[in-house]
Amino acid sequence: GLGVALKALKRPAEALPLDQRALAVAEKTLGPDHPDTSKRLWNLSETLVALGRHDEALAALRRVLAIQDKLHGPGDAHVAEAHVDLSKFFVAHKRLPEAWAEAARARAIADKSAPTQLASSLAALADVRRAERRRAEAVQLLVQAVAVDVKTPPSDKSAAGARLRSLAEVYAEAGKLDLASATYERALAFWDKDPDATGERGEVRFSFAKAIAARDRTRATELAKTAREEFASAQYADQRAEVDKWIAGR
Repeated sequence: GLGVALKALKRPAEALPLDQRALAVAEKTLGPDHPDTSKRLWNLSETLVALGRHDEALAALRRVLAIQDKLHGPGDAHVAEAHVDLSKFFVAHKRLPEAWAEAARARAIADKSAPTQLASSLAALADVRRAERRRAEAVQLLVQAVAVDVKTPPSDKSAAGARLRSLAEVYAEAGKLDLASATYERALAFWDKDPDATGERGEVRFSFAKAIAARDRTRATELAKTAREEFASAQYADQRAEVDKWIAGR
């Protein structure tokens, strides 16, 4: 809807009243525990995070979890997904023990009864270890997540691509640039299959450029310039400006 579009354009203050109204309408017409109400709560949580209203965002995410648990039972994939969302929130706010606990709950559900959430729960655990700078463990978890994606491609293609990029970045952070480069190339090949994934390719190329800049300045600059071209759309104005600044500083 319009609220989602406004968030994509970095206009969360305008999206907020729309998201709040959509939630109120869903609660009134469908009930407080309806799947559509949960979806609108999740949209609202994203807007609240963008506005820095983190306590309210967390309350919304916890309510999403409660709704999914009530609708589907504690062993369902929707519940695992809600735990992953909470884990991501806690990682972003450096509340790492809580992030690990949520990701571990998602992993337990995935192992027992929701295999479609296995890769995302592994990646959530990896995000925590990466934030803790425990990179060897993060790599191990991401390798497992990527292997799951290869064996059983997820419906959310963007999530699989993001996991490949994360693995490449962690390899680079660990100083394993050969493995990082090979994984970046694999991520680019993944996104090259989708002609509409210009933003995703731009993100991968710019990350790749920064990873190898000290070792191969020429290739890094080429990657960054191509990323800048892929950020031509107005919705990527911030990313393009960041690439321009990076290139100018080389």
